[in-house]
Amino acid sequence: MIEDPLRELEDGLRYWKTRPKWPADLHNSFYRRRAEITDGLFTDTWWKQTLRDLHAWIATRNARHADLTERFRHHRTELQHAWASVIAPNLAGDITTVTWEQVCDLPALGARIKPTASGSGVFPSKLSHFIAPALFPVLDQTALPGGQGSYAGYFDLVRQAWAGTRAADRAALQERLTAEITNAGHDEPITGYPFVNKIVELRLIGRHHPA
Repeated sequence: MIEDPLRELEDGLRYWKTRPKWPADLHNSFYRRRAEITDGLFTDTWWKQTLRDLHAWIATRNARHADLTERFRHHRTELQHAWASVIAPNLAGDITTVTWEQVCDLPALGARIKPTASGSGVFPSKLSHFIAPALFPVLDQTALPGGQGSYAGYFDLVRQAWAGTRAADRAALQERLTAEITNAGHDEPITGYPFVNKIVELRLIGRHHPA
């Protein structure tokens, strides 16, 4: 069990504030906007906005957008099936209520849309996160520097980190993050805000970037 999860969160929040392009509301408004366009149909309009977001989140590097679009369209029906069979039935929960085996079909499709020689989990994780933020954490070098490993491994790391956190600390962590989002006049976290994924991400950032 992590000895001081609250200290890790504070260090993660401190580091977050040093990044000029990282939003003060910790993406709360982003998740609200994404929720308004994600409906499981995966239309070309949905993809156009999603591709912009993936580019903004530095997930499309070394790939031509035209190639990504072509592969997205090729896998559209599979995405719709994954939504209906895997994602929609689990939207009321979060990463703690599913296993990797239950939801891995979606990131697997992401890896086909942007295949890489290294099998990087960055694009699959961000695409999956945009579709179902509470179910899928974001894999990046800030939270997990020095070799990312597989996305499946990171998914389980997030689940294990939360499972090893005491109930009292979980409540305190969520209260602190809620306060951080609202302190500067931002809206309350949206229903379905990915608290577990964001808290663990911030704790890992804090662990690797301590004060």
